[in-house]
Amino acid sequence: MDFDFGLRVPYSGPKTEIDQILRNLGFTPRIDMGYDKIDYELPGVGIVEVFVDKEKTSEFHKRMLRDQLNIRPAVLSYLNLLVEHTVSVKIHGVHKNVTLPSLPAFFIHRLVTARFGEYRRGSYHDASKIRKDLKQAALGALRVF
Repeated sequence: MDFDFGLRVPYSGPKTEIDQILRNLGFTPRIDMGYDKIDYELPGVGIVEVFVDKEKTSEFHKRMLRDQLNIRPAVLSYLNLLVEHTVSVKIHGVHKNVTLPSLPAFFIHRLVTARFGEYRRGSYHDASKIRKDLKQAALGALRVF
């Protein structure tokens, strides 16, 4: 299971050691210098990935995130579709509301990234990501329409 987090840039919250928090929970960092990012994996549980919007994130913003949150997020195109069109939900046992992308935004985002996303450049692995995006769009469409 993937746990994906989209951050708004510029970040204005408190300084937090996200890397250390995830390591304390048992997650192991996976460094991908090809995309200049670090994901966190806990076998049997899932992968934590943090994303920022490519169009809004400068090198300065990336350095600030490293300094303020001690993370190295992936820079992704079209993330603004998700972080600018959200819904707030209450989850049993969680004291604060959780902000999630709206289903219409998720549906559109999956279609756009399946066709134009960064990881869609010809290899077999990329073909599987395109299928995953289209399958997720189809599931989202069932709820939207």
